Amino acid sequence: MPPRHENRRARIGNPRIGTGQNQLAREIVAALVESNLLNPTLRVNKNDRAMETIREFCRMKPPQFDEESSDPLLADHWLSQIRKIFNALKITEDDLLVSIVACQLIGEVNEWWESIFRSKKKRKEDG
Repeated sequence: MPPRHENRRARIGNPRIGTGQNQLAREIVAALVESNLLNPTLRVNKNDRAMETIREFCRMKPPQFDEESSDPLLADHWLSQIRKIFNALKITEDDLLVSIVACQLIGEVNEWWESIFRSKKKRKEDG
């Protein structure tokens, strides 16, 4: 006759016992895993992630863009260089991509971007 605790383990592992509860438990665990609540190393503060990403981006010495020339090939070349860095650093979050690119704009292009940004922000605030 097997010891009592071994028999209990067999009952707990038996998929026929408490099937509904087992399914619910699996769904809860899957939801927690999906939201990274079970892995504290993946629960990184979003601002910390953004700051570290920006530091890494700056270490790559990205080019700035000021559109002193009307040559569209220069803009394409600049954007290609920026994309290479994004790909190397595996930056995929849209809001982070936009923020980083905006930091690389200087001169009249930066002024244009700031005016676009302000008008979008004002529209959000207005309704």
